[in-house]
Amino acid sequence: MKGLPEEQRRMLEWSLAHGWTHLEISQKTGAPLGTVKTLIRRGLQRVREALGRRREDMP
Repeated sequence: MKGLPEEQRRMLEWSLAHGWTHLEISQKTGAPLGTVKTLIRRGLQRVREALGRRREDMP
């Protein structure tokens, strides 16, 4: 997750680690709901891609 842009990483942390909903994140940060959803979705995609590459590199 360290390789993610700061805003994506923060929103993913709030969603996954703190259990906040997209709406709660939007309300607490003032970011539009659609932006929150997009940032979280893109962040999850990047994490999945990184994990997939790791599996391919394993013996």
